[in-house]
Amino acid sequence: MVETRLVIFDLDGTLVDSATDLAAAADAALCARSLPEAGVARVRGWIGDGARRMLERAGAWASGGDSIDFTALYADFRSYYEVHLVDHTRPYPGMVQVLDELARARLQLAVVTNKGEILARRMLGKLGLLPRFAAVMGGDSLARRKPSPEPLLEAAHRVGWDPTATVMIGDSALDVEAAASAGMRALAVNWGYGDPRMFSGQVDRVVSRPGEILTWLAGSVPRI
Repeated sequence: MVETRLVIFDLDGTLVDSATDLAAAADAALCARSLPEAGVARVRGWIGDGARRMLERAGAWASGGDSIDFTALYADFRSYYEVHLVDHTRPYPGMVQVLDELARARLQLAVVTNKGEILARRMLGKLGLLPRFAAVMGGDSLARRKPSPEPLLEAAHRVGWDPTATVMIGDSALDVEAAASAGMRALAVNWGYGDPRMFSGQVDRVVSRPGEILTWLAGSVPRI
């Protein structure tokens, strides 16, 4: 087995629980148009394919399919979200300790998310996590985003490791599909916003708590 040298994490729903802040921003934009609030429970199911796609789903639900000015809706969402980016967003319990252990094992870390790169970097910075990652790729960093393998391959290229020495960790089928297409192993987490039933046979394992990441990696990283 090729030793793991690079671990790529998805952001929302994998590293951090951001649903409350995303839902608050979406609801603020909807309320400004006298549309009903979607709420956290609904918004959780729309997270994963970038904020624009999430808001498209929220707008379609709130308007009953009627035409709305999406450009203005997104502008209001973005204005609110930039100010309230980490009001409630925090790393999942145990995740910081996992990052610490991976760093002690001399693995390099990266983030590949469908959130815009500026917002992703700002969020990681506000949470004190940004220095831990050798590369951060957002949904707008390249022409294509997950499930395309391109951002994963670019992250590996920037860090300097071959895809076969890389593991992608995420909470959605988009992460698993991107990893498979990139020739990387995939570890799926079931504490996020994706539906574990949607993971295909391309996933190497599904874990239910952050500590299991270390257990799974132990076979390919002798220092853990």
